Order: sequence, then C-alpha cells, then structure tokens
Amino acid sequence: MIRYIRYIILLLCLLTVGEGIVMASPAPAQTTQQDRRRVEAKRKADKKRKADQKRRQAAKKKAEAKRKAATKRKAAAARKKLKQQKAAAQQRTQQQQQRARQQQTAQRRPATNGVEYVPASWSHYLDFWGSVGYSSLMHKLPETKIPGGVGFELGVGYEAEIRRWLLKAGVEFQFLNSLTTINDAEAMMKYLYTPLPGHQMDYTYQYSDGRFVHNAGLINFPLMFGYRFTDHFYGLVGVRIGIGCFGTIKYSTTQYVYATDPELSEELHNVGHLTGTTKLTHNRSWTAGIHVAPSIELGYQFDERFRLGAFAEYGVLDVNDNRALLADVASTVHPLYVGVRFTARVALPVPPRKIKQPALEPLEEPVIPEPEPVAVEPEPIIEEPAPTDTVFFDGQAIVAEQPVVLENLLFVFDRAEIIPESTAALDSLVAMLIAHPDLIINIIGHTDAWGSDSYNLRLSERRAKAVRDYLVRHGVEAYRLLYEGRGAREPIDTNDTDAGRQRNRRVEFVIVEVE
Repeated sequence: MIRYIRYIILLLCLLTVGEGIVMASPAPAQTTQQDRRRVEAKRKADKKRKADQKRRQAAKKKAEAKRKAATKRKAAAARKKLKQQKAAAQQRTQQQQQRARQQQTAQRRPATNGVEYVPASWSHYLDFWGSVGYSSLMHKLPETKIPGGVGFELGVGYEAEIRRWLLKAGVEFQFLNSLTTINDAEAMMKYLYTPLPGHQMDYTYQYSDGRFVHNAGLINFPLMFGYRFTDHFYGLVGVRIGIGCFGTIKYSTTQYVYATDPELSEELHNVGHLTGTTKLTHNRSWTAGIHVAPSIELGYQFDERFRLGAFAEYGVLDVNDNRALLADVASTVHPLYVGVRFTARVALPVPPRKIKQPALEPLEEPVIPEPEPVAVEPEPIIEEPAPTDTVFFDGQAIVAEQPVVLENLLFVFDRAEIIPESTAALDSLVAMLIAHPDLIINIIGHTDAWGSDSYNLRLSERRAKAVRDYLVRHGVEAYRLLYEGRGAREPIDTNDTDAGRQRNRRVEFVIVEVE
C-alpha cells in the first residue's frame, strides 16, 4: 500500500514539473517578433553610425580644404611681399649704382688741356632761422623783482662747413620783453590845507601793484664757430654784436592817499577832497645803445637742410642815454635770452678746384694682326638636367608639401618656451632658409592627446610661433614664415604609451612654395 502511495506522489511531481516547463517556454510567434525588433534596432544603429561617420568625414574634409585655402592665401601674400622686396632691393641697387656713378663723375672729371677737376673739400649754405624763448632785462633796481617775459628772433646768414668745422655769420632781428614788479611802498608829506589859512595837514601816499614792462628791438650781427660731432649732433659758440632800434616802457601802479590832521586823533578816510585811490600809468619810448652777448647753441641736425637746437645768451645792453628809466642806479642792463632755434639751410653750389696736370700726348694704338682661322671641332652638347625644387635639410632631400619633423626639439613642460640645449635642428633650418632666400615654409605644431582639444590647439600654435620667432631673431624674414597649430588631431603614434605621446609632441615644417 505504501509503495503505491509513493508511485502516485512521484507521478504528481512529474506532472507538475512538466506543466511548468511547458508554461515557461515562449511561443514561436513571440520569439520571431523580438528577433525582428532586435535586427531592426541594430540596422538603425548601424545606419546612424555610418551617417555620423560620413558627416564627420565631410566636416574634416571641409576643414582641411579651408585650412589649405588659408595656407595658399598666406603663401600668395608672402610671395607677393617677397616679389615686392625683390623689386625694392633691385631698385635700391640701381639707385646706389647710379649715385655711385654720379659721385665718381663729380669727383674726378677727365683731364682736358692739362687741367684736372677735383671736388672742393668744403660746402656753404644760405641759412634762415627763427627762435623763441624766455627773455629778461636784468638790472639792479632796489625793491624790485624780475619775472621776465617772452622773446623771439628772425635771421638770415651764411654758413660754411669745412671738414665738420662750422662758421656762421649773418644779421637778425631780436625782440626782448621783460616784466619788472615793484614792492609796495609808502610816503608821507606835509601840505597846507587851503580852506584853513596857515593850517598844515599830513598826507600819506601808499603805492601797490607797481610794475613796468620793457620792450626792446635789436639788430644783431652773429658770428658763430662750431663743430659737427657726428652726422646729426653739432655745437656752436660765438658772440652777437648789435644795436637797439626801438624800445618802449609801460609803468603802472595804484596810488591811495589819505590825510591826517595833527589836531585830530583819527585819520581822515573817504573824504572826497582829502583822500582817494588813483590808477597811475605812464608810457614812453626809449633807445638802447650797443648790445654784446656771448652765445652757445647745441642741437640735432636732421639732414643737410634742417636742424633744431637749444641756445642761451647773456650779454650787456647800454642804456646810458635812458638812465631815468632805471632811477639813476645803472647805465647798463643784462639781457638774458634762452630758448630753441630752428634753422633751414639751402646748399649753394661749390665749383670744383682746378689742378694743373702736364698734358699727355695720346698714345697710338698698336696694330694687332688678325689671327689665322683655326679649325675647331664642335664640342658635344651635354644636356643639363632640368632644375628641380628639391631642397636638402640635414642631408635629407625634401620637396614641397612634404612635412619634415624638427627632431630633438624640446619645450618646457606645458609651455611654449624652447629649451636652449635643443636648438640644433632650428639652427640647421636657419642655415637652409638663408641658403634658399626664395623659400616659404609653414611651421606646424602638434601635441599629444592629454588635455582638452581647445587647450592643445592653443599650446601647439604658441609653440609653432615660438619656432617662428627663433628663426626671425636669427635673420630669417618674417614674411617667409607661416605658422599654425593642429593640437592632437594628427598623431603619428599611439597616445597610450609615453614613447608614443613623446613622438606626437612635435613641430614640423612644410615647404609651401619655391620660386
């Protein structure tokens, strides 16, 4: 009985497990639909990936075409500038040759009739000058101060230059202005008071804001000697002797008067017929005598025609006929004139000196017999190979559009500073560019993949510019050097190892054009 019960239980268990397996297995229709969905999703993902890849390739081609167009534009601009430089250099050479021929012709003309012409060792000029500056007529009047004024001059004269030595003479008109202020003063006088016969009063006179202005016009005859230290700096010393042609003086002061009655204890102010304030002015003309003033001038000569100098003059002016102007205390004043002087020079022609030479009889040309004709075999024509644009760098032949890596060129970490011990390749590049003056190159900087793309792009461009600056400092023309940075976009090795990253951190150059 028990054995039958076991068989029944075992049968029930088998039936239960079989029903679960049947329920767990998917239906054939459901499995086919899931497969179709999976295949469709994979197909769409592949299509999207291919479209993205095509879009990236198109953008890369567009950027590459844009970069090449920009490089070509830069090369065309550099080529145009190079042609302009060549034309300018050729024109300068022709001008120099023409000037040399003219100088040679002027320096030594062919001998005629036993006379030889050689250039004179001196030159002379017609000078026109003008100056402006501070002027003062210094005197010894007591209780006065001399602020001075403004002066100017205009002149014309003759100047000779003999082996850098200068001699200058001429005539000029000089105008000097000088202000003198007078300290405040007070005076007391006794007068009879007319309304009261026999009555005497004390009058006090106060003077303030006293000043007088001197104006003097002089005709001077300067005589100056000097030396031209270099092609631009010169110095002159000498004396100016002249005579006064006119002069004016204007005196002004404020006078305040009040009276005091000895029999009264207070002063009488604001009484119409006893007190008052008056503005006193006085104008008159005067004539100066002889004027003698030592002078010095130092300045800069721009070219043969123009010069600008600073000068100082301090002399003696005779005013003996006008002593009343100086209150009988002096017969002379001392004019001081300091300022800047501009001179324009016009070169005058100088005839060459004549040197007598013994006349030489012309030599008869010897008669040279004509040589007999000799049969000469024609030399074989050797065709020379057509020139190419191949250039050698460190013993390696390179051509246009072929990138060349500057080996062993090192920079400070994370900076665009070249390590001085690694410039051997740059020196070789300098020698190549100097040996080929028609060469135009593009310097390209690269980095490894560490860091962001924008940072690597800026760093590579700065390092390319550092190489360009090094070449310019060592004598290569800047317009022949283009530069750009490409960051980590064009690796030549893997960025997963130190050695690969070190190879990717490089600077290379490409010959853009060879004329």
